[in-house]
Amino acid sequence: MKKLGEYTEKEKQLNPDECYLDDISKTIHIIEKKFQQTSGSVDEKIQTAIFKKEFYEEQYPNYKIKYCYCLSDWFKQSKYKPEMRYLMKYGFKVFWGKDTLYQNNILDWIVNNL
Repeated sequence: MKKLGEYTEKEKQLNPDECYLDDISKTIHIIEKKFQQTSGSVDEKIQTAIFKKEFYEEQYPNYKIKYCYCLSDWFKQSKYKPEMRYLMKYGFKVFWGKDTLYQNNILDWIVNNL
């Protein structure tokens, strides 16, 4: 993106786990992957979606940012229902890494902008 002149320098830089760039629609699909097996700081990282999406929008002002999480089954516990409601409320997709249709669902999200 720097070589294309499509990057705005900020105080810091965020680097997604995965990213797919669509130059035609000017869309960046960001996939953040979080794996958890015990309680810890990753629990809180899924609460930062709005900040990260807005920060990416500042870094790449000429692109639409689509942001999702790929989560381990740890986050299916009932104690994460508030986080899942929050993500749904603000339009963030959640994909489950162990889902047999995981790759198809991600591709569908990217290709069809769901």
